[in-house]
Formats: sequence, C-alpha cells, structure tokens
Amino acid sequence: MKSDTLKVKKAELQENSEKRLKKVEEEKRLKMQEKQDKLLNKRLKKVEEEKRLKMQEKQDKLLNRKRKGNLESEDEAGFTELQLENREQSEEADEEVDVTSIINNNK
Repeated sequence: MKSDTLKVKKAELQENSEKRLKKVEEEKRLKMQEKQDKLLNKRLKKVEEEKRLKMQEKQDKLLNRKRKGNLESEDEAGFTELQLENREQSEEADEEVDVTSIINNNK
C-alpha cells in the first residue's frame, strides 16, 4: 500500500517536473522569437529608410536637372518621373520579397 502511494507521488512529481520544463522551454522559445522579431523589425526599418532616402535622392536629382534646364520639355520630365516611379515600384517589390525571404528563413 505504501509503495503504491509512493509510486503515485513519484509519478506526480515527475509530471510536474515535465510541465515546468516544457514551460521553461516555451518561455525561452518565445524570448528568442521576440529577439528575432526585433532584429527583423530593425532590418525592415533600415531597408525602408534606405528606400526613402533613395527616392528623395532621385527626386532631388530630377529637380536639379529641371532647374538646370537639361530636360527639353515638361513631357520628357513627366516621362522621366514615370520611369522613376516604375523602377521604384519594381525595387519595392524586390525588397518585399527579400524581407519575406528573411522572415521565412528565420522560422
């Protein structure tokens, strides 16, 4: 009889120990995931800032060209702006794919 209660107690202790271990492992996993998310967010912000700076630089160059009179007509300026916009959208799509691949690789 005594051995049965000891076996039950031992089984309960083992079960509690396993539960605590799983909980600790889950907490570690969540902390690691949080760190990875923070790193990804930093990378994403950096990419977005670089993209914004590139766009600003392109706009500044275009304005400078307009001021210097290097563009022959407003139509040409509009066409150039459209080309820049299309190129920018293409680059954005590429960067979104890069960010998505980074996220998928980290999982």
